[in-house]
Amino acid sequence: MLDELDPKLSETISRDMLRDIFREIFAHLAIDLARAAEDLDTAGRELGNYCLKVFSGGTPFSFSINTQQRMLIAARMVLENRLWETPAGGDIRDLQHHLAQLRLAFSSATIRLGRRWEAQFRQLRQSDLARIQDLKTVKTDLQKQLDIFYQIIKESPIAMIGCDSDLNVQMWNAAAARFTGYQRQDIIRKPLLQIIGKNDKAQLTRHLQSGHPYPANFRTQIHSKDGASLPALTAISQISYAERHDIHYLISLVDLRHEETLRRQMMQIETLTAISRLASTILHDIRNPLNTIGLNAEVIEQYLQEAGSLPGKVQTLLERIHAQIRQLNDSLTQYLGYSRLSEMQPAPVNLALRLQD
Repeated sequence: MLDELDPKLSETISRDMLRDIFREIFAHLAIDLARAAEDLDTAGRELGNYCLKVFSGGTPFSFSINTQQRMLIAARMVLENRLWETPAGGDIRDLQHHLAQLRLAFSSATIRLGRRWEAQFRQLRQSDLARIQDLKTVKTDLQKQLDIFYQIIKESPIAMIGCDSDLNVQMWNAAAARFTGYQRQDIIRKPLLQIIGKNDKAQLTRHLQSGHPYPANFRTQIHSKDGASLPALTAISQISYAERHDIHYLISLVDLRHEETLRRQMMQIETLTAISRLASTILHDIRNPLNTIGLNAEVIEQYLQEAGSLPGKVQTLLERIHAQIRQLNDSLTQYLGYSRLSEMQPAPVNLALRLQD
């Protein structure tokens, strides 16, 4: 800016006058900044401290573009006032000329500053547009991932339920409808606790309010639409929305009815196995005295034959006793064989055909 001034400027305008001019410029600038900051004392003090550092060599002279433009506008105003207030006369024509020249230099600097500001604005705008495009790309990718995530939840074979912070149902997938019998329109925006068993409501609420990491799974009873109580393995996931300072929950329910059926069957098998072992022990206990009875009957028959006094009726009774003992032994052997079977596959039998044979 100074290279545009007349070299004789220093001869016409004294250092004191220049100091007074710049003092007025900074005073106007302080007032202008104070209007923007709504604090005259603070703005003036900060500007004064800054200028003190500049003129003492402690910091380079650098204002923001906005402050620079405000300073140039203040300089034009001060010089305009100086020109109007300077009395006319031949001795001060050179002073007026150089003041006008100084004003012209400040005006030129204002134009150059505006162009520089425009160039920086264009550069920043291009940079911002590039960033906006990058953010749009990231948003598109995130939206695709979110769509995939929701599709997985929607088609999941596991019952998935989305709830807000008050445990009102916001999402209900097809597996949840199949499991509970409630369709989406029956349950959306209604409390989830209405389908939780009475004894499990407190447990679920305690898990959510504890602030501790949620258990991977715990058992709950779910009330279906038809009034049945369904066992389920429950898992809770927390979803935080930072921009809304809100927390949502994603609750998974695994149907345990098949597992419960298997458990009952296993208990039944264990019970039958215990009964089988007990029956086997009882059959062994019966077989031993039965064998003793058979041996004693044979001894009695032998004694009577040796004595030559074996009546026919006694012989007939002894044969019947032997026949019954053999039949009981065969039955016991057959029953004991059942306890060693690892698998039974009963088949229907037509008794009428068997009787005809």
